[in-house]
Amino acid sequence: MISLEHELLNSGILVRGNFVLASGRPASQKLDWDLINPASQVFNRVVKEMAERVKQYAPDAIIAVPNGANLLAKRVADLLEISFIETKKTTSSRFALVGAKTDVSPIRLLLVDDIFTTGTNMSNLCSDLGLIPMAGIVVWDRSAPGDRPKIDFPLISLVKRYIPLEG
Repeated sequence: MISLEHELLNSGILVRGNFVLASGRPASQKLDWDLINPASQVFNRVVKEMAERVKQYAPDAIIAVPNGANLLAKRVADLLEISFIETKKTTSSRFALVGAKTDVSPIRLLLVDDIFTTGTNMSNLCSDLGLIPMAGIVVWDRSAPGDRPKIDFPLISLVKRYIPLEG
């Protein structure tokens, strides 16, 4: 079976150009989850692998870092038959809940993101919404070796490989 990393790279997820990441750092290459078709085999494989990896945490609900991870998180929540709590960006670095749910503190939350570089988005989301997730899961952890993530909970990654900001 082909590795998930190889399958993702073959799908065109690695993009070259001039970008500014959520952390404010410039980058000449980035991983763009939005390029993955939600009806594709690789998307469905990611959903199944995420669901399998997080079962041990027995979450009550899944919450996503928007925008890229919302559909992914919803699909994982549906597969696990648990609640999905949607979020949105209100500015480039601020977040809010979508819908009527206003208090998510007493439930066992799993935080989902597509790509992890420094943890800025996860950290900002938790701070803005007063969240303390029991764990986070990402498709790809591209953080640099030795970088200290800006999060205070376990991080699960389906793929862990450093992608330099300059390529």
